[in-house]
Amino acid sequence: MATKNEIIYSIMDKLSPHLTDDNEISIREISFEIDNVRALFLRNELNKNRTIDSNIIQDLGCVEMEISDTAECCEVSSGCKIIRTKLEIPTAIELHNSTALTRVGPVDKMEQDYSFISSTRAKFTGNGKYNQNNIYAFLHNKKIYLVSKNDKLKFIKYINIAGVFENPEDVGLFSSCSGETCYTFNSKYPINSWMINHITDAVYNKFITTLNIPLDKTNDGDSVDLNPNK
Repeated sequence: MATKNEIIYSIMDKLSPHLTDDNEISIREISFEIDNVRALFLRNELNKNRTIDSNIIQDLGCVEMEISDTAECCEVSSGCKIIRTKLEIPTAIELHNSTALTRVGPVDKMEQDYSFISSTRAKFTGNGKYNQNNIYAFLHNKKIYLVSKNDKLKFIKYINIAGVFENPEDVGLFSSCSGETCYTFNSKYPINSWMINHITDAVYNKFITTLNIPLDKTNDGDSVDLNPNK
């Protein structure tokens, strides 16, 4: 599987013959477009209700939690506490009826995931006879919150979060248990191998269009059918 650096330099090699001192394209620009095209392709795929392949999922490892006041105001306190992630969570790809978070649960992957709900439902959950011990998770202001009447909630220091994120580099803010960064440009780029050529072609054609150079229609990544099983 290719890394982000390998994809960038593959596109750079294709663009090099067309570049001059007056129309240079930076690595940062190419990297930005790669992520944009990837997000678009994956959003289109996942909205067809296809299974989420493990190759496109990124794991944030052990995500640290903190206690916060529910008011979330600088100088006002409600006196009520809630547990939430210490860091903001990378933005997951938004689908028609859900978000592309694939897991919010205990650090132990063998334990049951938390029930993921909307922030508007959070205040009404856990009041039934049979769900008082359930732990619910919701996303608010880019952080994951946990709510429950279960006493175990107060002892949760870390949780595990995984998903398909819009910008893979945002995962680099998180670390594995060994202290290694969860993502760098030399990590496996979170995409299926069959999509790499399509992304490369789409990004290349975008920059070629910007340079006012005729497109090569032989492998047009912008009009490709993204279902390889057809």
